[in-house]
Amino acid sequence: MSLLKSEFGVTSDKLKQFGSESEQLRNKQEYLNKAMEIQKAKIDTLKKAYDAQVEATGENSKEADNLAIKLNNKIRYYNTLENE
Repeated sequence: MSLLKSEFGVTSDKLKQFGSESEQLRNKQEYLNKAMEIQKAKIDTLKKAYDAQVEATGENSKEADNLAIKLNNKIRYYNTLENE
């Protein structure tokens, strides 16, 4: 995700100097699409880990709670990207 953000920053800077507004918007759209793909993969992985943890230790275990918090944070960030 950090690499994606840095690449987006470099491209955005170049487009601000030389690109049209439509190119800038297209660049942002590409960034958001890639970021959403990455977040979706992270959400899927965390969901599987959470489900396995619930099965192993129960829904109210500390480990499951920690994974649920991480999962909710990833979902919230995904929703933020979706609304941009």
